[in-house]
Amino acid sequence: MPPDERLSPREIEIASAYAQGDTYQMIAARRGIAPSTVRTHLATIYRKLEVSTKLDLRTRIEAAAPTDPSTDLPPRPDKPSIAVLAFQNMSEDPGQEYFSDAITADIITALSRSPWLFIIARNTTFTYKG
Repeated sequence: MPPDERLSPREIEIASAYAQGDTYQMIAARRGIAPSTVRTHLATIYRKLEVSTKLDLRTRIEAAAPTDPSTDLPPRPDKPSIAVLAFQNMSEDPGQEYFSDAITADIITALSRSPWLFIIARNTTFTYKG
């Protein structure tokens, strides 16, 4: 069974980075998690793929690498995603536009503190404003 059917997208990313030579600390810094969490993920990955060495892991990951360039899409987050769209200024005062934008930004900031959610960036969602 290919690794991508056994592993979550997050595990695939961690396994690929580790197999390419990244350290626990480098992976942890990139993902925003603790190095001990990376170690835990790697232990799970080794068990799921039934490998025992870094070389075996690299061989399995390279063998499962996609060869079709159309599959080079960014990985999907392994948690629910939320996009907060800009609030519409429904008053007659154009000065209130800043207020509605600030409320939207505050909601995005508050939601982004949750480790269980993937929040779409303000700059991305504000392209749909209006």
